[in-house]
Amino acid sequence: METPDDTHWIFNLRGDAKYPDAAPTSGRAVTAEDVVKSIDRYRSMPSASTSWNEWTERYEAADARTFTVLSKKPYGYFLMDLGSPLTAIMAMEIVDQFGDLKTHSAGSGPFTVKSYDPNVALELVRNPSYYHEYPYVDGINTKVYTDDSAAQAAFRAGQLDTYVATTKPKADNVSESLASASRSSWTAYTASSC
Repeated sequence: METPDDTHWIFNLRGDAKYPDAAPTSGRAVTAEDVVKSIDRYRSMPSASTSWNEWTERYEAADARTFTVLSKKPYGYFLMDLGSPLTAIMAMEIVDQFGDLKTHSAGSGPFTVKSYDPNVALELVRNPSYYHEYPYVDGINTKVYTDDSAAQAAFRAGQLDTYVATTKPKADNVSESLASASRSSWTAYTASSC
């Protein structure tokens, strides 16, 4: 990334950042046009934030590996907005073929989606095409608990590695019970600390 001045941002994309080696992306490299189209897609959604309109003069793919942004004025939250999950870079072939991304997705990050049921769980597996040697884990499984007491019980029983409490008293309660059970290697977090 280069910032020649307070309003110009130049991103040089990695040549080894690739989508999974499966149809419809077939392992192709991520391009600057993917970035532009992903942001365009997000901005066209009914629930999109208006911050892009407020501070962005223009953004474009200068070439296949260069994405540039000109802001209307210096904007301190630019990298946070650009790095938001809402502006995730995705292959438009997936959007074109599958629409709303509720059944398929493809990214170039450390994990790929193996399975997803919004009311049950999200299962991620290590992306074999990822450009770093890590992640050092084969996957991540996130379970959905609609009953907080069931989530606490699963955490206490060692069925969950992490419990995200919605309040500090809930986190304290779980932490205290773990301390008494000498399971200090696990941590309960409040939602605000994550």
